[in-house]
Order: sequence, then structure tokens, then C-alpha cells
Amino acid sequence: MTAAIAFALMASAPEIKLRPGMVLTKSCRVQTADYLLPSPDSSGKQGVVTIKGDDIEVDFQGATLRGTKATVAPDERSGTAIRVQGRNITLRNVKVHGYKIGLYAQDARGLKILDSDFSYNWRQRLKSTVEREDLEDWMSYHHNEADEWLRYGAAIYLRGCDGFKVRGVTVTGGSCALMMTNCNNGLVVNNDFSFNSAVGIGLYMSSENKIVHNKLDWCVRGYSHGVYSRGQDSTGFLVYEQSNSNLFAFNSATHGGDGFFLWAGQTTMDTGEGGCNDNVVYGNDFSHSPANGIEATFSRNKFVNNLLVECGNGVWGGYSYDTLIAGNVIALNGSGVAIEHGQFNDIFHNTFAKNRTDIRLWSNPTAPDPNWGYPKFRDTRNIGTKITDNFFAPPAGRVALLERGKNIEFSNNVMADEAEPVARDVENFVQSSNVRPRGIFLTDKLPGYKPDPYPVDDRMVSDPSADEIVSRWRYDSWSPTEMPVNNFDLMRGEPLQRLLGMRQAPLIGGQDAMLPRGALRGRKYIIVDEWGPYDFRRPLLRHRHWEKGDSLTFDVLGPKGRWRVKSVRGGKLEKQSGTVPGTLRFTPDRSSGVIDRRIELEYAGGKTVDARGIMTPAGKSVAFVWEDRRIELAWDVAFWKWQQLGPDPKTPPNLDAVAQGEPVLREKRPALDFATSGSPAKGVPADHFLTVAETKTRGLSGSFDLSVTSDDGVRLYVDGRGVIDEWHYQGPTTFTKVVTLRQGSVVRIEHFEIDGYTTLQVQLTPRR
Repeated sequence: MTAAIAFALMASAPEIKLRPGMVLTKSCRVQTADYLLPSPDSSGKQGVVTIKGDDIEVDFQGATLRGTKATVAPDERSGTAIRVQGRNITLRNVKVHGYKIGLYAQDARGLKILDSDFSYNWRQRLKSTVEREDLEDWMSYHHNEADEWLRYGAAIYLRGCDGFKVRGVTVTGGSCALMMTNCNNGLVVNNDFSFNSAVGIGLYMSSENKIVHNKLDWCVRGYSHGVYSRGQDSTGFLVYEQSNSNLFAFNSATHGGDGFFLWAGQTTMDTGEGGCNDNVVYGNDFSHSPANGIEATFSRNKFVNNLLVECGNGVWGGYSYDTLIAGNVIALNGSGVAIEHGQFNDIFHNTFAKNRTDIRLWSNPTAPDPNWGYPKFRDTRNIGTKITDNFFAPPAGRVALLERGKNIEFSNNVMADEAEPVARDVENFVQSSNVRPRGIFLTDKLPGYKPDPYPVDDRMVSDPSADEIVSRWRYDSWSPTEMPVNNFDLMRGEPLQRLLGMRQAPLIGGQDAMLPRGALRGRKYIIVDEWGPYDFRRPLLRHRHWEKGDSLTFDVLGPKGRWRVKSVRGGKLEKQSGTVPGTLRFTPDRSSGVIDRRIELEYAGGKTVDARGIMTPAGKSVAFVWEDRRIELAWDVAFWKWQQLGPDPKTPPNLDAVAQGEPVLREKRPALDFATSGSPAKGVPADHFLTVAETKTRGLSGSFDLSVTSDDGVRLYVDGRGVIDEWHYQGPTTFTKVVTLRQGSVVRIEHFEIDGYTTLQVQLTPRR
């Protein structure tokens, strides 16, 4: 059937008006209107509208289905909008808002969802704040046999829908955009799933799909710039449990918790069988991910021609085997490529620039948990990796750190300074034909070049080399038939596709999904509030809390326009009006330890959209506020080292025994506020340390909220009386108590850290 005939048939199809409980069994057009259709079912099993049968097309003609009013808070939105079951069903031009699940389709082979908008449905209210993380915001996607993923909501959820197509769909301001279970041979193309708080696209036991030319930027939570960097399992792509032979190409998934998150699944972990194998991840931008640009574990895949800039790790590939990492640009990350217990992986023809460590391969010195199934059935040695024909741009830093491995080759690489790979306890480590040519390299001509390695917890793309790297990958050198940015004359060998025996070309009609030239880039532009990532569509006053100084600097963000002051409390502003975007400086009143600061501005300019999806037209003013209410406390702090006792690594220390010796550091701190994966202070180890801090209140009396966030254990005393006792191994957890203070009350904090991330943050707030 030609497109013209299909259009004529739909034009003659009957036009209907929606009502609750409708079951559509024939092709039709929906009368354009804004329908408020509440649904009692949030499981996906029963939609307020059901489409059932074969060979049906429904053109909603721009009609809107609302499960709740637009003013309802995102975490109170509920119900299922559309339920689909049948074969060769097409939906187009529908808008779905205010539900927990926008569309649930089961056993709908040949389903097509086209040119539609499923934005502003359910979202979790996040408990993490700018100052501290809350563990309740972490998600888990390990099981989905019984649709467990639906607890996080879904704009579109497909189960058993082989041969499907999702094209031209927008999902923003929600939780999960497109989630698939047991869906094969589908096409996901030209969609925009950006600015969601959980997952852009998720696959569970879904194979041989093509997912190309999609925007999945800012799918993130669990991040506060310069304070904590966790991601909490948010991601652009989620690929789980025997999802094989999929193609992910020409997508942009920047500023996500992860850019691309692949995990073999619980079956593989228990039996050693299966995995998420033979996926091709090609030509994507996964930059600015707080956790990993690509995380892919316990599986065999190909990662080719991707851009990985300013991530916690460019590629994290724990227990990967027979995996190809080739032709990628990997820059300004903590580790460029990090693989523990990997087997027979190939890392070649990549460009590494200004990572803290370019490549790290290792095996752990102790055996894994004996109850863990995977190592009982699989080879888990660090063995057989080849690192060849890569370009390490200056400064190379630690080019390769190789620990406890066997049969590792490092050859034919171009290194632009005197750095050498470091191999410790590696049997049969082979180096050959590595060169250090003269000439101009990638970063030699860049202004402001600094050779210092980036700190793990506060990388920023303000370094000019980042813009150069992105620009050359994106605009100058990138094509589907060549390597991305590289010094081609210095890289020996044939073009990349001949080396790989593969070629991926953009789909005809595929959108350019990449962030445009001049777009905001960098982790400093990841701003998360209680509803998820900020999308720059409304005015926002954001304090640069990672900057220090007597005055406070604010970014005034939002659509282009102007702002003016409505009211100020607790200090003085440098000016009374300005432009958006822009900056603003505020000099706070520091005459008292009680902080009560509030800035209210009024925006006028373009159209704005708030976190609920409510639009305010251009020219109508919008108020926006920044507020800070707390009490500053000066602390006397001491740190001690301690050694693990006994076989259980999670056993907390005995404070009385450890604190008998001299501390490694005593200092005064204006606030008790550290959150890091490294050392909290000079001379203090990153792991296995004890903290004791005391402060004496002055000029305070009455009832206050005292909040403590700790990783690991913590105890709190006020005037010798125990208030909090959580002396055990734990992730960052917040405890809040109402305390009564008098003039000169003594507050004492005891804290210990075992391993991994560490947090100790204390905040005292006057009760309203």
C-alpha cells in the first residue's frame, strides 16, 4: 500500500470522541480535544483506552489524554493511559500526560508508535539535595520477569512486541521513557527522550534491535556538582539480561548517570551462562556522565567510534571478555578504560587525552565471595588483553596501570611524552614498537594548557581542550567511514572499517541527534532537584556551591530574557537587574552564625515550562527563588587511621582503642561537610579512618533540626547524651533529629569510614 492510499483511507476513517473504558477494535481518528481520563490501574494491565485486534491504525490527531490535572505533583500522577494488544497496530499523533504508565503493549507484534508526546508523566520525588545524597533515591533493575521495572513508571512499556517501531516520539519531564522486555527486531529512531530522572531506553531480554539517531541527554539523578557524583543507576541506555546483537548508533546520551549501562543479568551471575553479548555500540556521544560513559560487564561486545569526555570512567568493563574497544575518543575522565578481571579484550586505535589514568587493567588480590556463582564457572583472570595502535595525547599521565595479570601486550602505540606503562605482577608483559614522534599533537596549540591531572571528584569541561576534542570529533573529522579525531598521519594502519571488518552508516532520514555547536556542555550543567534534571526551560538561580570566597556567585539560567529583583534577605546583591542566562554575585551578611538568606527574582522573556509541564507564555513574568536557612558551626576535628580487625571487612572499629593514639591530623573546620571517593583531608587515608569532631554552640537556645549524613557509621551526642547511634557499615544515609540546645551546648560527632565512598555532613537548621 502506498503512502497516498494509506493517507486517503485514514482520512475516511470514522472520527470518535474518547471516553473512559473505550475498546478500539477498528481503525479510526480521534476527535482533537484535551481529555481528562483518570485511570485506577497503575500496573499497565488495564488502560483507560484499549486498542485490541489486528491491522488497526488510530490517528489521535493531536488529542491529549490526561490522567491527572497538570497541577498535580509528579509523584501523585497515576494510572495507565493506553493498553495495546494485537498485531500490526499503529498509533500516531497522541499526547499522553499525567499517568504512571503512558502506554503498555503486550504481544503486539508489528506495533508502531509514531510522532507522539508522552512527556510529564509520573516522577519520583527525590530526597537527595544539593548538600547530601539520600540512599532511598537509588534504583535497582536487576529483575524484570514480572515487570518489576514498572515501579519506576514508564512513558512507553513494551512486552513481547517483536518487529516494533518507535519513531518521532518525545518524552521529557518523566522517569523512564521507553522500556522493553522480550522485544526483538525492532527499530527506535529519531526520538527525543531527554531530561528524565531514571532511564532513557531500557532493554531486558531484547535482541537484534536497531536503536539509532535518538536524543537521550540528561537522564540523570544522584549528582551535585563538587559535592557528590553517584548517578544512582540513572542512565541513557539500560541493557540487561541476555539482550544480544543490538545496534546502538549515532545517539547522544550525554550528562546521564551512565551514558550506556549494560549488565549480563542475574542468570549469568548465578550460572556463568548467557550475558548481554555481541551488541555494537557505534558513533555515540556518552560524555559528561558522573559514573561511566560506558559500563558493560560480564559480556562480549563492540564499542567503536564513540565520544567519552569528562566521565567518572570512560569505559568500565569489569569481567568483560572478547570485547572490542576501538576508535573511540576518551578524554578528561578518571580512568579512560578500566577493566577488572578481563579476558582477551582488544583496545586499539583509540585516542586518549588528559585522563587521570588512560588504561587500567587488574585483578583483585583476594578471591571473590565463595557464594558467588560466576567465578565458579568462568575464567576470571586478568589475561590476554591487547593494547595496540592507540594515540596517547599529552600529557599522558599514567598511560597504563596493569596489575596482577598475564599475557598482556602493549605495542604500536603513539605516546607523546616520556610516560611508560606500569606493570605490577604481570606475567609475560610484552612491549614493542611504541613510538614518540616529533610534531604537533592534539593539545599542543590549545590556550590555557595545564599538565595537572584532573581531580576525580571535580572535573570540569572549562578546560579549552575539551571543546577542541568535542569539536573535532563532532564537526571536523567525524564520519561513519573513518576514525574520529586523531593525528591520522601518526597512526599506522588501514582505515578503521577495514581493520574492523565492519561499517555503520547513518540511517537515511536519521536526525542529527548530537548536541549542537555552542550547546551547554559539562557536568557543571547537571543540576538535579527534587523532580530530577533541570532542563533550562524555566528560570533558575543556581549557587556555584563548589566555589569558595567571601561572596557567592550564582548562575541565572533559563530561556533568554531579563530578570529584576523582587526581594533580598540576608545580604546584598551587586545589581538589581540583568540578563538570562547570566551571573549574579551576592555578598552575604556574616554578622551572625544563623544564616537566613533569600533572593527572589522575577523573569520576563520567552516561554517557560515548569517541572510539572505547565507552560507560561512569553512576555508573562515568572518569579523564582533561592533560599538558604541554616546555622554555621565551627568544628574541632581529629582523624585517626585504623586497621581492619578479623575476617569481616565490614566490622566497625573500636573507637576507644583507636583514639588512644595520636591522630594523623587535627584541624579546625568552618563546617563539617565532606563527601568524596578519596581522602577528606591531607594526610588522611581514603579508607579505614576514624573522625571525631566537636563544636560548642554560642548564642543559640531552643529547638533545632540537626541532620547528619554519614557513610559509614556515625554517633551523635548533645551535652553527653546520645542522640544518634548508627555505628555500622552503610552507604550515605541521612538521620535527622530534633534537639534542644542551650547557650554553650557541646555537640560531638563520631564517624568511621571503611571503604569506597565517604560522607560526613552535618547541618543545623532553626525550626520554623
